[in-house]
Amino acid sequence: MRISAFLLFISSGFLLQAQADTVSETVGVVNVSVTANRSATVSNPLVFEPGAFDDDGLAEILAADGANGDFLHVWTGNSFNTYTLLNGIWNVFDTAIPIPATRLIAAGGTGNMISRKSAGVTGIQFIGKVATATTASVQVPGESWALISFPFPKSISLNFSTWSDSNDGDLIKIWDLATQAWLDFARDAGVWTGNDAGSQMIDIGTAFLYYNSSSQLKTINFQKPF
Repeated sequence: MRISAFLLFISSGFLLQAQADTVSETVGVVNVSVTANRSATVSNPLVFEPGAFDDDGLAEILAADGANGDFLHVWTGNSFNTYTLLNGIWNVFDTAIPIPATRLIAAGGTGNMISRKSAGVTGIQFIGKVATATTASVQVPGESWALISFPFPKSISLNFSTWSDSNDGDLIKIWDLATQAWLDFARDAGVWTGNDAGSQMIDIGTAFLYYNSSSQLKTINFQKPF
C-alpha cells in the first residue's frame, strides 16, 4: 500500500509544492519545506527508530539544510523559547549555550516552529516507521495550551471524523503560512468553528496549538486514517 500526500507552501507570491510519501505501510519519508524569511510549524508524523533518531537526533534533523541565524521556537506551555542555529547547533537565543538535551521531544504528536534565514526553500526530512497502533494519544494539561500534531503521516481536515475527546470550549490555533499568523478556531456544538473551519486542513508534518478548556488533563485520541 502506498500513501501519498502533498504540502502546500507560499513563497514570494508563488505556490510551492513539496511531496510527502510513505513508501509502505511501515516505512516512510516525510519532507517538510520551509521558505526563507518565513516561519512554519513542523512535526514528525512517523515513529523514530530506537537508538537511531532520539531527542538529540531531532535537533540535528531540524538543523539540517539550515543556516546560521535560523530560529527554532520550542513551546514551553505558555510561550515559545527561541534558539538560534550556529554551525549546526541550536543555542539559547543570543548566547553560546546549546539547547538543553531535554528540551526537544521526539515523540509523536509533538511539534515545533522553524524560522529560516537560508535563501530559497530548504527541507526538513523525517524518516521512520508508520505507527502500527490504530489509535495514537496526545495529552494536553488542564486550562493550558500545547503545541501538538496529528501523529500519522496524512493530512486531515480540522473536523476529521475520527477526532475525539475534544469538548465545547476547547480552542485551536493553526499557523497560516501565507499570512504568517495564527488562525483561530473554537469547539462549539461538537464541531470546530471559525475561519472556514469546514474546509480547513491540518497538513502532514505540521503542528498546531490546542487549548484544553477543562481543568483536568485531557487525552486526545486520534484514529489511524488508513
